[in-house]
Amino acid sequence: ISDQPLFRARQFPTNVRLSALTINQVKMPLNERLIFSPSGLNMPFEALLVVQDRRIRLVGDSAGRVKVFDEN
Repeated sequence: ISDQPLFRARQFPTNVRLSALTINQVKMPLNERLIFSPSGLNMPFEALLVVQDRRIRLVGDSAGRVKVFDEN
């Protein structure tokens, strides 16, 4: 399905930076990929994004639900 635009790899815009990534309670290097399973079952994760001067935390659970928290 690599020829499908919906499923292509994406890069963050230049003003968005990944500051921390934890997958399944293990701190990961910032260049690690976060892969979402098509089944909807995923490992829990937390990602901290810095968007200009704002901090946004994404928290995903094993059922595929993702919550967004503005830490400002």
